[in-house]
Amino acid sequence: MRASRAFFDTNVLLYLLAAEAKADQAEALLASGGTVSVQVLNEFASTALRKLKLTWPEFARFWPESARRVTLSPLPSRFMKRDSRSRSGTNSLSTTR
Repeated sequence: MRASRAFFDTNVLLYLLAAEAKADQAEALLASGGTVSVQVLNEFASTALRKLKLTWPEFARFWPESARRVTLSPLPSRFMKRDSRSRSGTNSLSTTR
């Protein structure tokens, strides 16, 4: 039987910014491997930079080497659509299904 890999939500990443015990636990979990979605990374960055008022260099310190073992789960293409309002024609996120 194949072992399943954990999916980490935003809270696990935010624990990296918490008190030492929670940060140590979060680092250990991330080091064991798993998956993080693009949305989770965006939420983590947004919360750390806007709500917690971290600078980019401060924020960068909280992505430990152990997190390199985590697989990034891309956003499914069904959530992407061409933004007809954009002059550059770039893709934008859509909640339309």
